[in-house]
Amino acid sequence: MLKRLLLIMALVLFFVACDDDKDDDKNFKCTPACPSHKECTAENTCTLMKGKCDTVDDCTEDNKTFCNDKHECVEPQFTCTPACPEHKECTAENTCTLMAGKCDSNNDCTEDNKTECDKNTHECVEASSEEYPVKTIAEAKEADEKTKMQVQDITVTAVFKSKKGNIKAFTAQKDDQGIYVYINPAVNPKDFTEMAIGKKATVKGEKTLYNGVNQIKVKKEDITLSEGTELDPMPINLPLTEAHESALVKITGLFTITEMGSEANHKNTKLSIDGSGDFLIMRGDLYDFAAAGVEVGTNFTTITGVVSEWNENYSIVPRSAEELVIQND
Repeated sequence: MLKRLLLIMALVLFFVACDDDKDDDKNFKCTPACPSHKECTAENTCTLMKGKCDTVDDCTEDNKTFCNDKHECVEPQFTCTPACPEHKECTAENTCTLMAGKCDSNNDCTEDNKTECDKNTHECVEASSEEYPVKTIAEAKEADEKTKMQVQDITVTAVFKSKKGNIKAFTAQKDDQGIYVYINPAVNPKDFTEMAIGKKATVKGEKTLYNGVNQIKVKKEDITLSEGTELDPMPINLPLTEAHESALVKITGLFTITEMGSEANHKNTKLSIDGSGDFLIMRGDLYDFAAAGVEVGTNFTTITGVVSEWNENYSIVPRSAEELVIQND
């Protein structure tokens, strides 16, 4: 009888030990908790469950090459024409949409700690440790909207004012590249007496695009000015193009006013070029040439000014009377 009792007790202890082992094998609890498609490891890290995914790279089965919004590897359901790039998937409407975790620009990155889009991998990554990385003007123009940046040692070529007379923007240039710097909010000239053509500037701000114009949006306190020298305008051949945007240029030929501008069209004055059917637009934002007496039929042999853009329509903006050379009779 005693032997039987001892045997029963041994069996009970055995099953209790097995249950304890099972408890040891249970999932660990990570801090912070893992998302529903991941499980915790002994190292307090979250790993993907079998068959789950975060991106298409996690899907390795030949017939399941897409990661859906449920974090499941699935077979592609649609085929777009033309084919979608690797970071996008096809929809029933024959359009390509971004896969989970992929991006085309910074605007696609919404996680707080991943605000920049890597152009090579199309993945959202953490922003550069340097809050305002240094860029050239050319790099600034190519950057995505909302990209933070600083551009150094550029020379002010023109200063733009609002209707109230406040300084709202300036153009600046380095080598053959120009950029439009938008100041928000605009600044009373009395509080910004150091702003002038020829000054060297370093600006920190955010890339914006306004009606096709590449801009850096800044605050007054993010503009650093120092002494400099006025730039000579770049001689160029027409037509005006994207390459000339916000640059200080000089054009020569025979330019005849055929239609005067007005306040309603931003003082856009139309000129024929060398008597051909081609036309040039000249704006009066910086110098009111209409008030100076020029009129339809006036001929110019040289025009100097900053190149402006409005949705891929380019114009030249002279800064003073000296930049309009009128043909002598």
